[in-house]
Amino acid sequence: MTDYELQEDFLNKVAEMYTSFTADSVADMLSEDFHYSSFRVFEEIESRDAYLNYITHKLEAMKKSGVKFNYIMMYKQGDGKPVLMFTPKTPEGSYGAFFVENNKSGQITRMDLLPAAFYSLGYKDKAAFEEFEKKAL
Repeated sequence: MTDYELQEDFLNKVAEMYTSFTADSVADMLSEDFHYSSFRVFEEIESRDAYLNYITHKLEAMKKSGVKFNYIMMYKQGDGKPVLMFTPKTPEGSYGAFFVENNKSGQITRMDLLPAAFYSLGYKDKAAFEEFEKKAL
C-alpha cells in the first residue's frame, strides 16, 4: 500500500469516526507520538493518548448535540495527496479539511485541520462533489 493509499484509508476512517461518534476505527493507526493541530484548537496535541482523550470527549459532545458533518475525499492538485474535506463551512466561508502524514511503519504521525481554501483541491467524482456541495447549503 502506498503512503497516499494508507492516508486515504485513514481519512475514510476519520469520516467514520465522526459519523459513528467513536474513535475505535482510528486508534490503532496512530503512532504513540501522534500530533494533532487545528485552527480551532489553541495548542497542538502531542501524543496518541492525549488525542484519543480529546477526541473521545469531543465526539461525546457532538453526539449529544446532534452535530452532523458531510465528508468528501479531495486531492491536492499536483501531487494527488488525499485530503478529507467536510461541511459545514467555517465562519470565514471555507470548508474544513484534514491532512495527514504517516511514518515508514504505516502509522499516522500527524493530522492537521485547516481551511480547505489554503490549498488547490480537486475531486475524482464530479457528481459526488456536487452532492456534497448541496448538503453544505
